[in-house]
Amino acid sequence: MNPIVCRLIPPGEMDLMGRIAGLRLVARYASWQHTAFDVHSSAHISVYGLGR
Repeated sequence: MNPIVCRLIPPGEMDLMGRIAGLRLVARYASWQHTAFDVHSSAHISVYGLGR
């Protein structure tokens, strides 16, 4: 097996990669229970869709 290289990225970088891929941000949550994402959130669930 080969080693897997992972790194954490902030939401803004994720949004940029989405835009480059032709996607747009539809929603962002702090948890799978759809709690609001804010500056105190330690994780994010970002939902992207096809850009228009």
